[in-house]
Amino acid sequence: MIPLFLFLCICFLSMTYGQDPNFHIYLAFGQSNMSGQADPTAEDKTPDPRFFVLRAAKHSGQTVGQFYPGIPPMGHSQSKMGIADFFGRKMVQELPASIKIGIANVAIGGQSISLFDKATSASYISKARSANEWWIQYLDEYGGDPYKRIIEMGEIAKKEGVIKGILFHQGEADYQMADWPSRVKKVYDDIIADLKLDPTQVPILIGELATTAAGGDLGYRNDAVAEAANMIPNGHLISAADCPALKEASYTLHFTRAGYQTFGERYAQKMLELLGSLDGPVVELSVTSNEVSVGEQVSLEVNATAKKGTIVKLELKEGNILLEEKSVVPYTYILTSLSLGNHQITAIATDSEGNQGQASITIDVFPVQTPYQGVAHAIPGKVEFENYDDCGNGCAYFDDSAGNDGGASFRTEEDVDLEDCTDEGAGYNLGWATAGEWVEYTVDVKNPGTYNLVIRAASENANTISITSDGE
Repeated sequence: MIPLFLFLCICFLSMTYGQDPNFHIYLAFGQSNMSGQADPTAEDKTPDPRFFVLRAAKHSGQTVGQFYPGIPPMGHSQSKMGIADFFGRKMVQELPASIKIGIANVAIGGQSISLFDKATSASYISKARSANEWWIQYLDEYGGDPYKRIIEMGEIAKKEGVIKGILFHQGEADYQMADWPSRVKKVYDDIIADLKLDPTQVPILIGELATTAAGGDLGYRNDAVAEAANMIPNGHLISAADCPALKEASYTLHFTRAGYQTFGERYAQKMLELLGSLDGPVVELSVTSNEVSVGEQVSLEVNATAKKGTIVKLELKEGNILLEEKSVVPYTYILTSLSLGNHQITAIATDSEGNQGQASITIDVFPVQTPYQGVAHAIPGKVEFENYDDCGNGCAYFDDSAGNDGGASFRTEEDVDLEDCTDEGAGYNLGWATAGEWVEYTVDVKNPGTYNLVIRAASENANTISITSDGE
């Protein structure tokens, strides 16, 4: 049998990724202090080969979802130097040369936590558009939905590297919101759930507002900031004490450049403590493949180097489940019988002085694609569009809306849009195809040769159908 795959699509782009466990990526979001208000210097615009921005906003002729040198603006087009910039620089400075740092920054000044809460963002954005608010241009740079953009960047981050944490600074706009701490927790919980992350491995760092001692107008709200950090099991409060605030004409909410540097480096210091990278062992974790089908074995290679003393214990975990414990490195571990979905594997090394270091990697397990009802379509012959392969949405086909818009009583558990044919031949037809949707069919070509492909199709518009065979 020669497997052949047919794709029905208006526009289709295939991309492959290779996860690098030494690429540590952070998701940052919030208001203007996370966006950055300090003017960049010439030195700030000198790239570090290990520091990157995962471009979340459309500007500067760069492509959303791609990595670029970590220089300002890190957020939207008018962002400057802020917490995320100095955080990244400090991390690169302190971590081993093998580690790269990436940051996806989604931040807009003056906005409520409601903008980032997927339960309230649509209403919040609708009101802002009706009032033609000043910040709509930045909203549009983030694709019109900041929470969705955070998730999109998170998915890319998981494929390219490892999400190590979330950086958050917000609250000035919500100084009268009594339930702000619980709202912050909800957004964090939503991000963790939607990206299928392990909350024990992905902390959120929450920074204080400019303090009263520094002249900050809302320093009294830092009790609420501390409450938000305490409500999240892996939440960590970052102090703004002794971070100079910038006195502006109407308010004192932002930090000076020196304040941003101190503050951003405190975020980094806390993250380094959590990583155990100051004194803990350096752990290396690699995998034969981070995208496998059900039933495939995965080989993990684990190594650890102690900065102090010697390695006395190395634990390999999936979530909170201990897979194996060793006292000798390097070693190989074979994963078998992985279930469908995402699996985060973490190696934790402990040295003779009690210091720990760790590394994580995500393995995505996909279902196995098979011909419809287990029998490939014979070529030459007829292939009915409704008899696409079995495997589900995102595997044997891609449909961007749930359920069958065509209403046919055939393959009702699927999302491909089928309807009953009312003309000669009856049966079913496939419709409501939008740009980027596709379906796949496995065929059995009986004899090598040249074949004519005839498709019965109709459209009210000048649309395009693309056909590929084995991806070409």
